[in-house]
Amino acid sequence: MAKPEKLDISVYELDSSGRYVKSRENDPVIAFQDSAVVATELPEEKARALRGNPFLYNAERSGTEVYSIEDFLVTYKKREYLLGDIIRNDRFPLRVRKKVFKKTFRSWRRDYVKKKKQVFRENFRTVEVVKSIGNIKLPFYIELAIWAMFAAMIFIAGIDSPLWQKIARGRFGMFLREALDAMYASAPWLGIVANISIYLLIVLIIHSLFFRIIIKDYRKYYREANDYLTRSETQINREYKKKRKKAYKYYMRYLKKKSTPYYPPLDINEIQEGEVNIEVFDIVSKATVNRSYRLMKAEPALKVIKSILLILSIVGLVVVYGYSIVYVIIAAL
Repeated sequence: MAKPEKLDISVYELDSSGRYVKSRENDPVIAFQDSAVVATELPEEKARALRGNPFLYNAERSGTEVYSIEDFLVTYKKREYLLGDIIRNDRFPLRVRKKVFKKTFRSWRRDYVKKKKQVFRENFRTVEVVKSIGNIKLPFYIELAIWAMFAAMIFIAGIDSPLWQKIARGRFGMFLREALDAMYASAPWLGIVANISIYLLIVLIIHSLFFRIIIKDYRKYYREANDYLTRSETQINREYKKKRKKAYKYYMRYLKKKSTPYYPPLDINEIQEGEVNIEVFDIVSKATVNRSYRLMKAEPALKVIKSILLILSIVGLVVVYGYSIVYVIIAAL
């Protein structure tokens, strides 16, 4: 038979104010109150905090200092008592103490599981919904077409470039260059349209590259956040089951007829939430949603800008090349 798990616990003793505090003596005397303290004897703010779930307790968030699981309130016959004042009070029959303890643990478990499922379900659904956000980047074939348009506009506008000097060495090349020179001289606005189209294409290329980086970064963040949430859910479930089992076995070991009532309360640190908890899970998922929301709000404007730049660039290309083709044909006749 396996040996029972050895519990690493802190020892408490009753101070002058009737509260359990960590003992500073080598051999402390553990005592319990001979009469139960009802919730009406506690300040309302403190009583409200102690009605919570010890497995959801967090010392940093709570305004009430708690030493042990026994400090939390339980209900017995429509009255509220501290858990420790029920299970340590021999005025209550042993079967009543065990019944209250088991019922309280079941209630805490239902409350914890309900909240955990609610948070996990809602956040996973929300994170899954924002998964499709970020379709701002242009398809690869359109980006390729933009680069081709940019090269074409540079070619048609830069007739004084070294490339055109090489082309003009031949008779046909010389004819094209002279025709284009004459076209720009007779219609100066074509040069302006060509230059504006080049600038628009540069802005469009920068727009595409910049938001490709943004979307890549967003996708990376989304994957990391989603992986973290998945790992957190597993860790939270595992830690909760371990702590609950430990606390339950600890008290059931002493809630026996021949067992001594002089045993230390279980330190709240043994069961309270760890660094990875439901609230942290909720914060990470909400941060993912908020980041996705900002991107989602920007998407319509970014798509409109992208479409305007692309349409104007195509119009400029068609005008310049269309006019050039017509002018060259007329010059050849």
